[in-house]
This record gives sequence, structure tokens and C-alpha cells, in this order.
Amino acid sequence: MIPKNMTTHPCHTILKKDKGVTMLSRKKNNQIVFYIIKGSTIKRFLILDLIIGSGIFYVVKFISSSVLIASASSFVGTEGIKKAPKVLKNAIGLIS
Repeated sequence: MIPKNMTTHPCHTILKKDKGVTMLSRKKNNQIVFYIIKGSTIKRFLILDLIIGSGIFYVVKFISSSVLIASASSFVGTEGIKKAPKVLKNAIGLIS
């Protein structure tokens, strides 16, 4: 039985689709795995994690003069930005 997010290919391969990434793998011992990453996923990573994360790091480091606090703030800030749309959507659903 194949799950809904997977499709079969004639040469005994499974295509798995998950959040902008398509994975191709064989079911034999000699596995071949292909990862196809969409350009939008790469852009989101570059903008959010590298640019915004670095910006948060340097601002907090300038204010606090602590690399540890700046690193933690950068991590928490980028993860918070990633999860903000889900939290806001749930909050709006509760208000309505």
C-alpha cells in the first residue's frame, strides 16, 4: 500500500512529495536517491536564515556584546518568523 503523498514509477521507484522537495529512491540494496529542491525553497532559506538571521545576530551582538546571546536570539528570531504565519492563522481562527 502506497501512502497518498507518494506515487509509483514504472521502474520500481517511489516518488515522495513533501514541502517543495521531491525525492526519488529505489527499493533495492543499491539505492539511488535524487533530491529536487524548488527555487522558492532555496530563496526562502537564503533570505530568512542567512540574511535575517545574520541581521538579528549582529544587532543583538552590538546591543549585548555577547556572542552566546546573539546566537540564541538569531535562532529564536528566525524560527519565530517561520512559525508566525501558522500561529497568526490559528489565532485569527479562534477570534472568528
